[in-house]
Amino acid sequence: MKLFLICLILILSSCNKENSNYRTVNSYIEKFKIPGEMKGLLIISEKYCGPCQESTINRIWELDCKEVVIIISGTTLSSNLKNELEKLSNNGFVVFHDKENMGERMGLPLAKPLYVEFDNQKVVNASNYENAIDLPLACI
Repeated sequence: MKLFLICLILILSSCNKENSNYRTVNSYIEKFKIPGEMKGLLIISEKYCGPCQESTINRIWELDCKEVVIIISGTTLSSNLKNELEKLSNNGFVVFHDKENMGERMGLPLAKPLYVEFDNQKVVNASNYENAIDLPLACI
């Protein structure tokens, strides 16, 4: 009986975690008033390079969103990640990239580095993003 209860608690807590992640994505969208028809925002900065890129993209697929806007600032894309981004862009996701015109070469929109400005609670353009909020781990 105790084992059953422990299993039940673990199952319920994992379900709750997924739902809270989805709610967190939506709360960021509401909080920062992401413009247009954007359903989400993911910023991958240079802190999330190498193997982390693939795991981040895999987690994006788990989101129950029709469209997630992915801003990749200051990262050089691995070939695996390029392929995943192409798949994402073909499935209604909007992907931006700003380093070495990588996104432009992939036929994706080009964007300047972005960060979230807390004072005004809105997404703004910035030439540097040292003060950026790291949305990837915060919302997924």
